[in-house]
Amino acid sequence: MEITDLQIFLQVADSGSISQAAKELHYVQSNITSRIKKLEQQLQTKLFFRHNRGIKLAPAGELLEPYARRIIQLSEQAIIHLKSQDKPQGILKIAAIESVAMIFLPPILINFHKEHKGIRLNLQSGRTEDLIQRVLRYELDGAFVHTTWQQPSLNTIPIADENLVMVTHKSVEKLNHETLTTVITFYEGCVYRSHLQNWIYKEGLPQPQIMEFNSIDGILSCIDAGMGFSLLPKTLLRRRIYQNICMHEIEPKLKAPATFIYRNDADSRCLKTFVAFLEKR
Repeated sequence: MEITDLQIFLQVADSGSISQAAKELHYVQSNITSRIKKLEQQLQTKLFFRHNRGIKLAPAGELLEPYARRIIQLSEQAIIHLKSQDKPQGILKIAAIESVAMIFLPPILINFHKEHKGIRLNLQSGRTEDLIQRVLRYELDGAFVHTTWQQPSLNTIPIADENLVMVTHKSVEKLNHETLTTVITFYEGCVYRSHLQNWIYKEGLPQPQIMEFNSIDGILSCIDAGMGFSLLPKTLLRRRIYQNICMHEIEPKLKAPATFIYRNDADSRCLKTFVAFLEKR
């Protein structure tokens, strides 16, 4: 089993199409097909199911995927370590949820880059639940998320606690069943949404209608237009200018802990450097 075969396997898995994988890797399609067949023969199992719209991983392929990512990651790290035994060099793949990326990430990354110019940052975004799974699957070196969830495979570094406030149109003076009829929030899995649902339950309020968005600006624009309310970080609102939005402090105060997570078996020199940098802040 060769590294190249595993790279082809992962590209096909990510693309869901042999033809698309061939384009991404600049190979002819027949070469991709033969390499996959060769890998299946070596492992004596079917790695993909073929269907009209493309292909998808078979159970054996799903089992192989995290190992393949890990093997490729280790081979890349070995090359980097051997080429540069002085200062850490290479790519650090990290991600963050939108609010953390806006509030906390810029000064962290600016200062880290000043100290470690040999490390290139590959930055991505996503939801907490998705990013946790991507770290567990070795697709990311680490991620900034909102979680207090303990997972045996993960280490965590506290970054900050975000104070949450209720956000409404400026015409709303009191928070009650008459003014809180439509909640505008992120999709399931968002820590703000979870805190808001618990608060509504504890206050004994009727369940409001839910409008889901995938961006903070989308949520705030709807609130600014008088369409509903939400629960968001206070610091985040200070960085936005909306004329018709009002913040309401709630008791007891709600906080969303921002945390950096990474696998406890990670041995990337770039990641270890980043972790050491975060821990000394």
